Amino acid sequence: MSHLFVGIETPTPAALIATKKKQNVRNDDPDYPLHAMQILQEKGFEVMGGFILGLDGETPDAFDTHIRFIQQAAIPMAMEGLLTVLKGTDLYYRMEREGRLRGDTTGNNLDTQLNFIPEMPEAVLKAGYKRVLNTIYDRRLANYFARCWTLVQNLDRRHAPKPMHTPLRLTEMMRFTLASTKQLVSTQGPAYLQFLSRVIALHPDMLWEAFELAAKGYHLRKITEQVTAVDNFKQYLAHEMDNLKEEIARRAQDGNQRLKAYVRGVIAQVQREYSMIHKDFRHDVEETLNTFVSALDTSLQALHLRMPMRFS
Repeated sequence: MSHLFVGIETPTPAALIATKKKQNVRNDDPDYPLHAMQILQEKGFEVMGGFILGLDGETPDAFDTHIRFIQQAAIPMAMEGLLTVLKGTDLYYRMEREGRLRGDTTGNNLDTQLNFIPEMPEAVLKAGYKRVLNTIYDRRLANYFARCWTLVQNLDRRHAPKPMHTPLRLTEMMRFTLASTKQLVSTQGPAYLQFLSRVIALHPDMLWEAFELAAKGYHLRKITEQVTAVDNFKQYLAHEMDNLKEEIARRAQDGNQRLKAYVRGVIAQVQREYSMIHKDFRHDVEETLNTFVSALDTSLQALHLRMPMRFS
């Protein structure tokens, strides 16, 4: 099938108007973005949508609005991200005038670190962002495969801008079957099997596309898990940092042995949380981890103690 990336940004009209994205709003059609996606699918396009959370004009209702729109619009690859204020843009200068800038962007569109002060409480925004990701790419990929099935039904092969894939040959079937085995025996298996069975029964000419969509979903779930793990790790370290000095001072009153036991426990927990992050994503937490280790070491040195364990 043909692919088309569309910067939808948000299905919330107030946020679109506030950020001067009026091209995505129609006064005569409040559901214009949804209808536009359906028209594109009828023309044979699989739409990949770009979405942003944290825009001015959004309220906590925006999280459910994004989820509902993505499901209704049958967009399997919905690229959700938190707003980044880029230097040189109108938004940047407005934020600068309002005193809401925090610095330059990291350049990582998966990062949950904001370079501006959002209208919505930051904790609410970040929690909502992770909820959106873990809903559209849930652990079982049930919502993802539901979108894939709606997409398969909406696509019209006759109007495709270029011919879609021909039915799979036996050798290709064997290759994709082997590649799908791992996914079928995982927690994603039931939703994947239902989707695959429907395609084979009702749209066998779309089997190639079905295998491709399944592979994309597996990858996107892995990314969602890592984005969540990175942010959770940062939050855990921030919480420990806030209580570090007070806890060490309190534990020190009980004697060095109890203090060392407490520190070993904290380090062990940090190591467990860190081990859950894939090596390709660990660079996103290195600065935060180093700051925590330095603060811990400084607090222990003040008591003439050394780190009882090393971080790996």
